[in-house]
Amino acid sequence: MSREDVEVSLAVARELGPGSEVAVVGEFLDRVGPAIDARVDARLAHREPAPAAPGQPALAFVSVALGIPITAISLAIPQNAATSIVATAIAWAGLVGVNLVASRRS
Repeated sequence: MSREDVEVSLAVARELGPGSEVAVVGEFLDRVGPAIDARVDARLAHREPAPAAPGQPALAFVSVALGIPITAISLAIPQNAATSIVATAIAWAGLVGVNLVASRRS
């Protein structure tokens, strides 16, 4: 779309008189729309993906690193095996929950 196209559209609107602006602008937009779409598509094609949030990998490693001693502590509960398994499951569910919340925020 060039400057001449805009000038031609304005001249046509003046020539046709009042009330023709809507039709002239509509026709102008029909011609300009594909050019705008092509420019946007070209920009999006050259756009780099957003980098991962810096805390994501660190949080995952910290969670696993904390999960190991938490598991050892919960399995060492001196009651019965069922209590130890439930405590371990609760601990890991908490770690998974923290990671899910963090991943949805980024």
